[in-house]
Amino acid sequence: MKQIPSTKTRQRFKATPQLQNAIGLLQLSSSELQAEIQLVIEANALLEIENDMPEQIVNDATDASTRTYGESINEDSDWPNLSRIEGPGDLSNDEDSGIDRNLLLAHQRSDNAAFSIDAHEVANQSTSLSDHLIWQINFASLTAKQDAIANAIIHGINGDGMLQTGLDEISSTLQPEVSATLIEIERVLTIVQELDPPGVGSRDLQECLLIQLRLLPRATVAKRVAIQMITDHFEVLVSQDFERLSNILDVSVKELREAIELVQSLNPRPGSMFGSVHTEYLKPDAFVRWEKDRWLVELNPEITPRIRINPLYTELSNMTNKFRSNDYVRENFRNARLFLQGLEYRNSTLANVSSCIVEHQQGFLTKGLAAMKPLTLSDIASKLGIHISTVSRITTSKYLMTPQGLFPLKYFFSKTIPTTNGIPVASIAVRDLIRNLIKNEEKREPLSDDLIAKLLESDGIQIARRTVTKYREIMAIPTSTRRKRHYWSFGDSSAAE
Repeated sequence: MKQIPSTKTRQRFKATPQLQNAIGLLQLSSSELQAEIQLVIEANALLEIENDMPEQIVNDATDASTRTYGESINEDSDWPNLSRIEGPGDLSNDEDSGIDRNLLLAHQRSDNAAFSIDAHEVANQSTSLSDHLIWQINFASLTAKQDAIANAIIHGINGDGMLQTGLDEISSTLQPEVSATLIEIERVLTIVQELDPPGVGSRDLQECLLIQLRLLPRATVAKRVAIQMITDHFEVLVSQDFERLSNILDVSVKELREAIELVQSLNPRPGSMFGSVHTEYLKPDAFVRWEKDRWLVELNPEITPRIRINPLYTELSNMTNKFRSNDYVRENFRNARLFLQGLEYRNSTLANVSSCIVEHQQGFLTKGLAAMKPLTLSDIASKLGIHISTVSRITTSKYLMTPQGLFPLKYFFSKTIPTTNGIPVASIAVRDLIRNLIKNEEKREPLSDDLIAKLLESDGIQIARRTVTKYREIMAIPTSTRRKRHYWSFGDSSAAE
């Protein structure tokens, strides 16, 4: 068969250093941004910090109901149009992508405060753990692409050592610099999960325990039983129905006890052992307030100090040719302008996205969780005319102070739950309904997940039992069996008091 040479051309995207810098600024948290600013100022003699309020910050209050979206900063020949350049990749909106499970587990309360963050009660240990993981990755034989994926995964691991970022979101965060499939990310995740401490990078408690068990050097009966128990009968183990568990596994009481003791010796929070706990006070990236019959969004001016190019160099650039002949000064001047434009783009994007979220979730601001509406990253991206990965980056590690408390921006995104009347309900609102049903249940006869699903269905909310189970576990609420056992175990003492 004769081969015919092809002259087809294929367009490829290559991220410029300026674009990479701009994208990098989008996803930085407030503390990371301040550290980055300090590094840039130390490296660039032309930049300096002023004592006044920042000009590049969008510090005017943004009207959430009347703002014109898609406004951009002044265009510059050196400045990339990020809303158009970011690649063809997309984020598959993970179910309940806005939920930080670990925050919910850490704040088990019965009111809205269970879902908000106390800015004075947050301990951060992720830095030392992250450094420890990156140090190990540097010794692994990875390709440049795998190394980028590994660093993105490590960035999504919280202080407990659990991976709180979905693989879809990791894939989107890597774009446009790196195009990685979910299979490639899964393979690199397996490598990260082999690092120290054992169990790091797990996506849930079950996976965390299994990883630690499989890394144990000795093959004992207790290890075999424990792996089988957690793999196939985890719910029975959680319910503490040991008699049933013994029958299912067909093992003696002694063997079951040894397996359970082995499981109890494992660390459900593998990252907690790294570094000494120190308190880091969270600062909101934006505020929401009610003023003149409308909701206004205002960025926190404390997040970014006022930075400028030294006026002396600015005058020189306009007046003399000596400036243009000095390569060092000219390069630093160009880098300084690009960095300031990057900060301006970051803050204008944060203001626009926050305002769009507030406009959509006005009911939540006044009525709480029950009034939360369904919202996806693509909804915001479509309304603002920007790429979905830009929305993902700008809402990462950013916090919004609302009348209901301090919340991560990603908290406001949730899946749509269908209803019989055709009006969609946010999954966060459904979780709130489930929590209230359990709160008001008859303690002697707790509601099963199946019964909760039927009660919600009678109110027009179409939800499966397994979804109720999932939401209950996200809120760290025990099963009906455990709630009943807890009541009978402590009910008498409570009555006596």
